[in-house]
Amino acid sequence: MTEVREGDTDLAVRAAWLSYVGGFTQEEIARRLGVSRIKVHRLSSLAHRLGLVKVSIEHEMSSTVALENEIVNRFGLVSCTLVPTMDEPDAAAADNGQGGQATIEALGTAGARSLGRYLERNGKAIIGVGWGRTLSALADRLPRRAHPDKLFVSVLGSLTRHAAANPFDVIHRLTTRTEAEGFIMPVPFIADTVEARSVLIAQTSVRTILDLASRADLYLVGIGDCGPRSLLPRTGQITARELAALRAAGAVGDLIGRFFDRQGRLVANEINQRTLGLELEDLRGRQVVAVAGGREKLAAIEGALATGIVSSLITDEATARKLLPLAPLA
Repeated sequence: MTEVREGDTDLAVRAAWLSYVGGFTQEEIARRLGVSRIKVHRLSSLAHRLGLVKVSIEHEMSSTVALENEIVNRFGLVSCTLVPTMDEPDAAAADNGQGGQATIEALGTAGARSLGRYLERNGKAIIGVGWGRTLSALADRLPRRAHPDKLFVSVLGSLTRHAAANPFDVIHRLTTRTEAEGFIMPVPFIADTVEARSVLIAQTSVRTILDLASRADLYLVGIGDCGPRSLLPRTGQITARELAALRAAGAVGDLIGRFFDRQGRLVANEINQRTLGLELEDLRGRQVVAVAGGREKLAAIEGALATGIVSSLITDEATARKLLPLAPLA
């Protein structure tokens, strides 16, 4: 009997559900799962071989796949991948920066599988990379496999004060595991002033990286939140006073350092003019995979989806169920 590769059972369940329950074509399933049509055929065969397909899809994941499909339809996404929601941390653990680590690790694993499939099925490609603990977890879980024809590039400033969330550190680990090229934006995440940003953004080295990042084939981003335990002030990206000002302006989260409200609109705050990196509009209409989850990220994820920038979402089940009532009416 042929050995089943890690992650293929989950994919087989999703492919079977989309085919037999959702009524999708092989081409539509391939696009939704991010695999080739040949892979969809093999997954369908695997689902039969494992006894998953009978009158119904007999696997505990079938309800998860149905929820993924509902999220896709309600928010107009290309795809959605859900992971189990892990036990929420107690307040003391969260205050010490340990909050939601189990969920972060689960999201990192799912994100690594998604990125791994993308790397396997595509030739020469540029991947734009954001920042955050979830992307850091993703980099740690990406299988070691040579992809010398790939290139990873920061989409925002890479000089931060906390290594666990440093885009440069994430890209360094991605390139180490894939033997791909890597480029960072050699400037801070957020400049001290608007004038300082203008000086930095005018540098030839920065313009070169911005141009490269704007031509990425895939963007892999996290979603930051503006809650009381936000990573931003803890890692020294902004001050507590600046976070308070952002919240007063209606900010609930950020994508690539651009802060938005629950309706997905950029807030009127100077920090949006001080961030060094791509603009949100540079990502519109592109392949943008956002990886984020946990109860503290709910409002941020809602706002991120409302921007219309995110094309694929990787999150946890509990967050997805809370998102559905927030989806805009068709």
